[in-house]
Amino acid sequence: MRLASTTGDFMSFCNRDAVKAVQAFEGTGFKHIDFSFYRMNYENSPFMSDDWVKEIASVSKAAEKLGFDFVQAHSPGNDYFGKDKKEVIDGNIRSIEACAYLGIDRIVVHSGRSNSFFLPQDMKTYLNGIKEFYSALFPAMEKYNVSVLAENYIPADK
Repeated sequence: MRLASTTGDFMSFCNRDAVKAVQAFEGTGFKHIDFSFYRMNYENSPFMSDDWVKEIASVSKAAEKLGFDFVQAHSPGNDYFGKDKKEVIDGNIRSIEACAYLGIDRIVVHSGRSNSFFLPQDMKTYLNGIKEFYSALFPAMEKYNVSVLAENYIPADK
């Protein structure tokens, strides 16, 4: 068993700087990291730019220097039903590509967060959207040999 923690816990403290989030683990005793892309898909994010590999290479170097490895990742937070679908898909595909670069073979994807649906009335629409979302990720999953772990989220009390 490998005990890991996520960079997501430090991103707010590190002003969305992924390298600083990795460095924040120094001295904690953790050696295995769940890399969080959760807050990296935003306007003008270096992660979503053409130079994204440079950003991820810096993360990789920081982890290597401190003796850390990445055991899984979490995809960008998104509301597939309430935002630009292309932006959400692009952010998740970029995360899968970055996982391959970092040697991460699995990523947790939060596909179902939505404030737009009231189940069970909208169940069919919701499930069709989730299927559409995951289907868009399959080419990247296969190309980069990264498994997607589904973590649906929708408020259960609505």
